Amino acid sequence: MDEKVLEQLENVPSNAEDAFEDLTELCDSFAKLNGISEEEKKRLDYELDLIKKWGIAKVFLFGFHLILNDGFGVTYGVEGNSYVNYLLGVSTVNPVKYNLPFERLFNEHRKFLPTYNICVEKGRTGFLLKSLYKKFGKSKIIKSKEDNDNYFVSNRPINPEFISETRIVAKENEEAYEENISILSYRELTKLGYYNFSINEVKDIKYSFEEKFSEEEIYEKAKKDFSYLVNGATPFTDIDEVKKILVNTEYKLIYQEQLMEILYKLCDFDMAKSDFIRREIARAKKENLHQMQKILLEKYGENGQKLLDYLYKTGRYTVSKAYVIANLHNLIEY
Repeated sequence: MDEKVLEQLENVPSNAEDAFEDLTELCDSFAKLNGISEEEKKRLDYELDLIKKWGIAKVFLFGFHLILNDGFGVTYGVEGNSYVNYLLGVSTVNPVKYNLPFERLFNEHRKFLPTYNICVEKGRTGFLLKSLYKKFGKSKIIKSKEDNDNYFVSNRPINPEFISETRIVAKENEEAYEENISILSYRELTKLGYYNFSINEVKDIKYSFEEKFSEEEIYEKAKKDFSYLVNGATPFTDIDEVKKILVNTEYKLIYQEQLMEILYKLCDFDMAKSDFIRREIARAKKENLHQMQKILLEKYGENGQKLLDYLYKTGRYTVSKAYVIANLHNLIEY
């Protein structure tokens, strides 16, 4: 794994002596409680094998303690690409039912660990932070000075020499919870390798318990929340395999997961490589896309060039389908 990932991994707080064993026991108990299907069991085993291989179990345990253990908020990002997160109640999105790849959350080409994006109802941030203080110690949680939503955690106490200023950020009820959290600049924190999560206060969170939203409902939500993106996208219909992937979004490339599926099916990349290429397209890093270019031109000729042009233009502005679905399950009022 990348050095940056290993450095971040070292700093993820955990009270578990054997994080993978604890995570497996948690998953087994939730699986028995919920009665999961064979397809879901297969996905669970697949994810646990990867989590064990990469040694990132304590990241998922931290997410569990962050969200479910105290129920202060809901995740609303790419956390929905993990069935482990769904099974543990960290995410409300079942990636098996929505065909969401785990590799969008994390894979061997990534330079950053999976992070947790949390919506917390206004006024409850202090309860969440106080809970984390009790679990891991307040000296191991710091807030970014440059971004109000970002918090960083560390398995080791913060070194006082890096502290630039302090601020009271936690409240219990209407009275200040008088605990100062050290605040560093985002750049300094990233350089130091601290693991991060974000908290976004919202007006209200309402839960939808529908088992599965239709593709039409998901797309309607995307059109509503990302009208600037969806309205600006043009259809692509020149290659049948691509048409099948884009059929539910009026043949427009809207979701990051659609882009990954196109690369997976047309270029024969695995999902990890597909996610890497997706990110390089988003960054307009054409120098790293020669293999994709060669495959598409050799297989599809003129239509392959049209697809390349389309991906370069549209692939930079795709959104996470997991994010759209999460906001359907958690009807968040901002």
